[in-house]
Amino acid sequence: MTQRYCLDTNGLILSWNTYYSIKLCPEYWGILDDMARRGQVFCTQEVRREIDKTDDGLCQWVKG
Repeated sequence: MTQRYCLDTNGLILSWNTYYSIKLCPEYWGILDDMARRGQVFCTQEVRREIDKTDDGLCQWVKG
């Protein structure tokens, strides 16, 4: 059985806006994307709704 990890809003927003911004560390977001495609990480609908409130780069990345 594969481990699955639930990502929360604060962890995504803080990462996007600070230490792991897409400009500074695109590899981080590539790894998260890969893990999501393999079902290893996920977020709840509530997290999605919170991120969708702000139409920024993170919102666009999540939609992609």
